[in-house]
Amino acid sequence: MPSVLELDKENKRISLGMKQMDPNPWLTIEDRYPIGTVLTRKVKSLTAFGAFVEIEEGIDGLVHISDISWTKRIYHPREIFRKGQEVESIILSIDRAQHRIALGVKQLAPDPWESLNEKLPVNTEVKGKISKLIPKGVLVDIPLDNDVVEGFIPISHLALPKLEHSEDAFHVGEELPLKVIELDMDNRRLILSVKAFFFSREPKLQEEYIAIHEQYMRDRVARMLKKKS
Repeated sequence: MPSVLELDKENKRISLGMKQMDPNPWLTIEDRYPIGTVLTRKVKSLTAFGAFVEIEEGIDGLVHISDISWTKRIYHPREIFRKGQEVESIILSIDRAQHRIALGVKQLAPDPWESLNEKLPVNTEVKGKISKLIPKGVLVDIPLDNDVVEGFIPISHLALPKLEHSEDAFHVGEELPLKVIELDMDNRRLILSVKAFFFSREPKLQEEYIAIHEQYMRDRVARMLKKKS
């Protein structure tokens, strides 16, 4: 039987509702999904601040952008997720009053930063793959066990004289030889250097490195000029 929502005697109308007959699902949400429950659900929509995941019909949870990865700086959830994709997440909190559920993806695995100073102390030599070119340098992915840690190489440590823009000489996916020069555990900053890697090596190795990237710069200029002509 439907519920009577409104009785309009003057116009002889009665408003009925079926939805109101069902119990409010938010009243028992924590019984069905206790904190710590791991779910695999589809992404319903993406926003600049996170991904909404449909937990059940009419109830969504939010994976905030800060809860996607322990180690990578995510600029937009679309870098990781797509609409309709099935995502595994864990329930972090439930606010029944505000009808909000917070989900986490990174919380499914241990935080690599808790022991990073043991695994990647200063002066450790590693190889990193460029993931993003930014005005002040490049971001690189450093493999660590079964995870990847993001590191930053300042433009002055890319070991190329008079380089002003990283995209002039480097490309995403390129692998670079690196040395850890700073590890800020509090602010989660891993600073690396190509220049420090070559410091104690034969000058010929750095010269070859410079020659390769200077040629890349010349080729890039040639491509740009060709497009304009």
